[in-house]
Amino acid sequence: MSTSDLSVILPRVLIVSRRTVRKNKFVDFVGEYHLDLIVSYGAVPVIVPRVSGVHMLLDSFEPIHGVLLCEGEDIDPSFYETETSGLSPEELEDKRKLHASDTTIDKEKDTIELRLAKLCLERNIPYMGICRGSQVLNVASGGTLY
Repeated sequence: MSTSDLSVILPRVLIVSRRTVRKNKFVDFVGEYHLDLIVSYGAVPVIVPRVSGVHMLLDSFEPIHGVLLCEGEDIDPSFYETETSGLSPEELEDKRKLHASDTTIDKEKDTIELRLAKLCLERNIPYMGICRGSQVLNVASGGTLY
């Protein structure tokens, strides 16, 4: 059996990259720990780049045998109905300032991951959500976050 035959046999697990800025340029990356996790279970990690428009190309990543979503910024509240528990706009702004490092969003990553989570729910594709990934699944299922 040649090496190229292994990709047909081994399950493919999609994982979406994260984005940072390095030397004034965007750099997309996936943590080594998560790649090792996928490989240790006998699967092939397939990195979905966090780039504009890739959510429209997810069919190109078929076959999808599993999805691992993890780490990242908060999900944009526009993707779910947020509850403010009766807080005034001033109180909300105070909360945002107090937790400024926790309020960064990445709408493109949200779009990609929410589409993947919904695809998993529709097709019964195995899904593992770690931290942010569990929040994505919650929102994709119609849930809310606070």
